[in-house]
Amino acid sequence: MAKKDPIGQAIKAGKDVTQSGQKRVETMLRDVSKATDRQSKQLSKALDEFLERSRQETERIAEVVDSRIRHQFDTFGVATKGDLARLEAKVDALAATGKAARKAPAKRAPAKRAPAKRAPAKKAATTAAASTPPAPNGESTS
Repeated sequence: MAKKDPIGQAIKAGKDVTQSGQKRVETMLRDVSKATDRQSKQLSKALDEFLERSRQETERIAEVVDSRIRHQFDTFGVATKGDLARLEAKVDALAATGKAARKAPAKRAPAKRAPAKRAPAKKAATTAAASTPPAPNGESTS
């Protein structure tokens, strides 16, 4: 009969327990790894969807704000870039027209001048005699 070696049997039993425990731990780690990969992919997908929705909402909000600002500018009569561009084009066109007119001015008839006024002539001798009253005794003073 074969002798039973209690130490050998204990080692073999410990080895079996260790190997089966190790196999169970490896199986559990593989399962956890697969679950982690699945969760990681799900989380990544959820994050991508969240970022896309956030981008779309941001664009929608920007459009709403832009339209409201444009409405307020229209209400207050604020000039837009387009308005200023049209005005600038008109000014440039008028400036070009004005330059053309200055290069070829129309000939004008010379203006008529009014005749110059002459100073009244002095009548020194006759006015002096006429304006002096006669002397009381009838003699002249000249």
